Amino acid sequence: MELPRPPGRSPGNSIMMIVATDLAMDSRQLGKVAKRAALGLARTGSYGSNGSGDFTIAFTTGGKDFKGLMEVWPGERRSRGDGFLNPVYRATVEATEEAIVNALFMAETMVGRDGHTRYALPTEQLPEIFERYGRPVG
Repeated sequence: MELPRPPGRSPGNSIMMIVATDLAMDSRQLGKVAKRAALGLARTGSYGSNGSGDFTIAFTTGGKDFKGLMEVWPGERRSRGDGFLNPVYRATVEATEEAIVNALFMAETMVGRDGHTRYALPTEQLPEIFERYGRPVG
C-alpha cells in the first residue's frame, strides 16, 4: 500500500525537544546536555535541513537550596566538575531518539484545515518495509 504524499513540500519543519533532569547542574552544564538532544534527533534520520528550526530547552530540578538561597552570594556557589556528564550525554541521546520514535509510532492519522491529511505510519506493514530495505526486525 502506497500512502498518498501530502501536496507540496513545506520549506522546513521544526521539533522542540525538552530535556529534564533532577541532577544538580549549572547553566553551562545544562547547555552542554541540551546540545546532545540534537544527536538523538540525528539518529532518527534528521539532518537539520535548511528551514528547520529545531531547538532544545534543558532544565534541572536538582540541587535547589531554596531555604539558604539568599544567604549565598552570587558566584560563591560551586558546581561539581564535568566528569559525571558522559553518562548523562549518552542518556540524553538515547532518550531523545526513543521519544521521537515512540511519537512517530503512536501518531494517528489527522485531518486538518481544508482537508489536509497526515497519515499515521502503517505499523502493520513495517516488518515488510524493513525487510525490503535490508533492515532486520527484532
